[in-house]
Amino acid sequence: SPNSPQEPRVPVKWITTKDDPLSPFYSTTTDVIPPLAKLILKRTEVIPMRCLADDEYQREAFNITNTSEDEEYKDRRECLMSNWGSWSLCSATCGKGIRMRSRVFVFPIK
Repeated sequence: SPNSPQEPRVPVKWITTKDDPLSPFYSTTTDVIPPLAKLILKRTEVIPMRCLADDEYQREAFNITNTSEDEEYKDRRECLMSNWGSWSLCSATCGKGIRMRSRVFVFPIK
């Protein structure tokens, strides 16, 4: 049966039309496997957007404040954090995107 494991096991190989008469792709007349699905995309609307200048995005991104948790635990050894890493590239070339950076605990829990 196509759904039973093969013994002994054999490496996975490309599906062809000539492999197994029980296969849904089996054909003696062609080597072409018919498509399993068809995806049609139709653009219904284009919404024009104005890209902001880089400094406008930077002003918004740097408008970040420390949270109270940062201040409350900053002097505890187990809460000591590394410096922030570099910012990642922006996920968008126009409009709002995401940039990330990270830091880790200096003394992770063992």
